[in-house]
Amino acid sequence: VVFDKKQGKAALKSLKQRFNNQKFDVLLNMQVALRAGFVARCIPAKVKIGFDWARSKELHSLFINKRIEPQAQAHVLEGFKGFAKAIG
Repeated sequence: VVFDKKQGKAALKSLKQRFNNQKFDVLLNMQVALRAGFVARCIPAKVKIGFDWARSKELHSLFINKRIEPQAQAHVLEGFKGFAKAIG
């Protein structure tokens, strides 16, 4: 699915319509940017996994309902592995 951020709100509306009749088990919100949160809100998923409290920025917490485990000074790749662990 292509998301053209230059289209602004129209892109979000299109995304929401695209997934209107679908339901996903899990969404991995691996970006803390506010725009990524708005995109996550348009995707219907039962579980929306995001970063732990220490790495949550730009209102990331408002768009998720589950967190990966905290990791002290983790490399980016190790942080992403936390998402795999979160889904088993």
